[in-house]
Amino acid sequence: VEDGERPLPRKIVITYKRLPHSPQYVAVLSNWNLAPRLSNGLFVAELPKGAEKIQFLKLKEEIER
Repeated sequence: VEDGERPLPRKIVITYKRLPHSPQYVAVLSNWNLAPRLSNGLFVAELPKGAEKIQFLKLKEEIER
């Protein structure tokens, strides 16, 4: 994690401990854009023809209320 006013992650290492030889995935993060310009259309779902909404199971906490 970078020092300074905005401490941003700079490197992430994931170790697969349950696989032989514990392989790792390493990601180096740079060029952060903390003020991106994104259009609202980017977040509109484009569902394929015939797609249907499904019911999700409720969380245990929701059932107990």
